[in-house]
Amino acid sequence: MEPLFINNKPWTLIRYGIGIMFILSGIAYFISELSDSGFHNYFILFTYLLAGAANLTRDFGLSRSYLRPEDNRLIIKLMNKLRPIIAEDSEIEKIILKRTEIEVNLKSRKPVRINLITANRDEKNKIYHFFMNYSKERAIQLERIPGR
Repeated sequence: MEPLFINNKPWTLIRYGIGIMFILSGIAYFISELSDSGFHNYFILFTYLLAGAANLTRDFGLSRSYLRPEDNRLIIKLMNKLRPIIAEDSEIEKIILKRTEIEVNLKSRKPVRINLITANRDEKNKIYHFFMNYSKERAIQLERIPGR
């Protein structure tokens, strides 16, 4: 199976807007404090520009979400989590498909919830089909809860 990259379009647009505002604020601050060229002014400018660049590049790639199947495990990287969740196939109890989220129940850990509220219809369908194919391929119990 191929890895599936999940795009969160509303959040991405918000992050772009925040990034542009940070960069413009940094430039405006630097121009307004041009007469006082102390270290703290350069530090504040650098901080504003770094925060703006981080928001424009989606935290330098850290806020990408993806589902990546490997030999005997599934790697789930959720947005705004630094480390991906590695779920061995033997550790996955069942996968529950709901209308607003997907829940991967693990035997020894808390369940992993993938929020689908902001995903558009095509994105949801891709994610649902990914988990249906994954559960069929790996013989993992799949449960569908309609309308929740």
